[in-house]
Amino acid sequence: MKAKMPAATTIRHIAQVASITPAKLFPLLGKRKRPLSGLPAQAAYAKHAKLLAISAKVAKPESKAVEPPEKLVKYFQAGPVNKRRQGFFTKPTERQIKQAQETSQQSADQAGGNAATAAKAKSAEAADKGSAGNVFRNVIHELRDRNLPVEMHYAHTEDQYWIPVVRIPAKESRRKLVMHLGMFDDLWSAASLVPFAREDGLDVFLIGNRNCPPFVRDPAAAGEYFDYSIDELGLQDFKAADVLVNHVVTQELVDMSTGNDSKQAFEHIKLVHSMAGAAVMIYLTDCLIKGEPHGISQIIAAGPAGFQRPKGLLGAGSQILRLLLRIPPHWQTITAFPIGLTEETLISEPIFKALYDVTSLKPLDKVAALALRTLLAGDTSKWADAIRREHYNPAGMPVVTWKILLHLLQQIKSRKFARFDYGKDKNQEVYRDDEPLDVAAVYDLLDVRIDFVAGAKDSIVSPKAVQKHVDAILKANERRAARGDAPIEWTYEVLPELGHLDIIDGDNDAAVACLRKHWQREYL
Repeated sequence: MKAKMPAATTIRHIAQVASITPAKLFPLLGKRKRPLSGLPAQAAYAKHAKLLAISAKVAKPESKAVEPPEKLVKYFQAGPVNKRRQGFFTKPTERQIKQAQETSQQSADQAGGNAATAAKAKSAEAADKGSAGNVFRNVIHELRDRNLPVEMHYAHTEDQYWIPVVRIPAKESRRKLVMHLGMFDDLWSAASLVPFAREDGLDVFLIGNRNCPPFVRDPAAAGEYFDYSIDELGLQDFKAADVLVNHVVTQELVDMSTGNDSKQAFEHIKLVHSMAGAAVMIYLTDCLIKGEPHGISQIIAAGPAGFQRPKGLLGAGSQILRLLLRIPPHWQTITAFPIGLTEETLISEPIFKALYDVTSLKPLDKVAALALRTLLAGDTSKWADAIRREHYNPAGMPVVTWKILLHLLQQIKSRKFARFDYGKDKNQEVYRDDEPLDVAAVYDLLDVRIDFVAGAKDSIVSPKAVQKHVDAILKANERRAARGDAPIEWTYEVLPELGHLDIIDGDNDAAVACLRKHWQREYL
């Protein structure tokens, strides 16, 4: 059954972004279906209604363009860094490089004219070159190697961070696929899915976040760069990116308008993975509590965080951290530093060399793969292959902040999908309540379709953790039914034999088939 698409945005919002009159834009929007009635009176979130005035600021459409910093622009415009990936004891021979290139060329020749098959061959080529010690590249180089058109944009958040937005344009399409990825991840991982989305006629946007290099914000910004939790990823980065996407697309819709304005609305499909799954729900519920437009029509949530319960050694490590946090109170105030192997970390280069060795030398590579699988409680993703990717080095490594780690630990301890807990006193200042907002408790507000996807072998965000999101929606639908409101549309699929990374891997046939099935749905 097809459902009407929620309006891409409101007249007021588009008018602010595009700097044109509401009268000109009214035909673009059509009638907005009111999904719920009387929501502000509902007990499930009434005590959190005060967030309207005091929750974290979100980016607003800017009245004038702000030029992105030169450092950010140069990072994505630069050519590949002429530096080979190698370890202390291993480096590729010329013969290995030549063999890898010949194999890749043969695969590309056999792929023929099929774009998706050619993309998979190109991905295999990149993997071969990566293992052969190819130079460092960012996502722009990868997309151009796949012969894809690229537009570079930069979103500016209210708290003055700069977020890269890479567009692979199909401007004639009214269906926009906006991808956000998770922890220790960047735009690169989404590149393998782009050719399939393009083949299906989607206009694609890859959204970065403040976790990713080159870590740029305005010089006048207050506080430390790395002082943020998952809340800021949703309330700031998602908001700023959506403002930019709406701005770009709205301008194009107006320019392409031929008088038949009733067909000018566009569909905003979000594909989120892991930590981005938690961030989008924080962003979406915040918009709905405040009565602000969000413009999202569908969310495809692959392994979404929020209710994670880590197992094995990873779970044991989280328990140890929880115990340590109880000992010296000042630990919880030390939040403004990154955890990762960036260029600023002196030990990053030797660690990357060691990782390259243990994942490249036989039989150490099998030992390393087994160790990673044991650490991650049996997750079957190709973690060793991920480590060998050329963008995972000190110049391109994403980070996670200590505050994000604290946020995850809070969710594990409370068994709730909640906003960041600052402590009773600070919570009163931020939330006007002793406890942070329970995000899942306000799922009554949801007005978009959500398609959940989990990997049966995912031990980072297990199927049981994803099921908790579904359970929260089921409870919300019971409350909505009691009020006579329409239910939230949702689906849930568990992919057998797939791990945490596999479910967004463009080289995995099962993952690609599942994701394409969801984003091919027509709502207009």
